[in-house]
Amino acid sequence: MNEENTSHLIYLVEDDNSIRELLVYNLKNEGYEVKAFASGRPMFSDLFSLDRDAFVNLFILDILLPDMNGYEILERLTTNQRFDLSSFLMLTALSSEKNKVDGFSKGADDYLTKPFGMKEFLARVRALISRSDQRLVLLGKRQAEEPEQELNLIRYGQIILDHDSRRVHIEEEEVFLTKLEFDLLHFLMQHPSHVMTRDKLLEHVWGFDYEGETRTVDVHVRNLRRKLEEAGLKDELIETVRGVGYRMKGLD
Repeated sequence: MNEENTSHLIYLVEDDNSIRELLVYNLKNEGYEVKAFASGRPMFSDLFSLDRDAFVNLFILDILLPDMNGYEILERLTTNQRFDLSSFLMLTALSSEKNKVDGFSKGADDYLTKPFGMKEFLARVRALISRSDQRLVLLGKRQAEEPEQELNLIRYGQIILDHDSRRVHIEEEEVFLTKLEFDLLHFLMQHPSHVMTRDKLLEHVWGFDYEGETRTVDVHVRNLRRKLEEAGLKDELIETVRGVGYRMKGLD
């Protein structure tokens, strides 16, 4: 067993029991920590029960799965900033160029076509783990070179959001927000001018396992707008895109 790999976490989704057990055995034998699932939904439930500081180095995703397919899982993960530094390996019996292009366009790092040899599989895993490690190192260097306050503060028009203290101000006036209102505003401010559907907001702010109705987004947006206005916000920065969702208004 390679003791150096014990700090590396891998999530594996493969519905074939024999393949899944074989991959888990070999990955653990290499020293990796592995969480394995037969479908996407239980994987997401486990994933978002992790501590917020936990880092997933690699996701290994089969494409043909019983609930959501591997591309759907990939797209939901790669559009969540929490997994920006993770690597993604797709396992598939579909070897056409179109299938690979589809995966790469959604953020896949590598493809492995079934059947494959275990030596090749482990070599791909090592390369992708190394890639995620390099991303972490680069992020650390970039943060060390930037002023601390610029990492913590997001400014958008009159709104000043401090991520570390979870406080929001309109100029000098503090806005007292609930946890969900803060997370909702933070997510919208991170994606200025991007239209966010209600479903996407539920996934990224409430969590992938949220089973309530989309109307809850409208209620929180309405409350958030009211609080920002009461604190002195002059312009309505959270725009409604009728029939779709919401976006932060572009600044001139």
